[in-house]
Amino acid sequence: PPTHAKGDVVEYGPYSAIGPLQASAMAVHFEHNGPFVAARHSTQEVDVSHWGGIAIEETVDLEHVGAKLKAFSRHEFQRG
Repeated sequence: PPTHAKGDVVEYGPYSAIGPLQASAMAVHFEHNGPFVAARHSTQEVDVSHWGGIAIEETVDLEHVGAKLKAFSRHEFQRG
């Protein structure tokens, strides 16, 4: 397939010998080291008093499920 890379951009095409509604598989691999947050557990407690007062408490357990980072040692970094 015709592919052109320009810096961080990859362009595919043009495709002229493909009929309508044809498809083919394509695999894409990329690196992303940013954080991904997942909510592992969430609870919401609502307390309604007989006097008409309402108290709401929400608890959310968050976990980083993105790229696993290697251990960092300041001592090793400064030693060079």
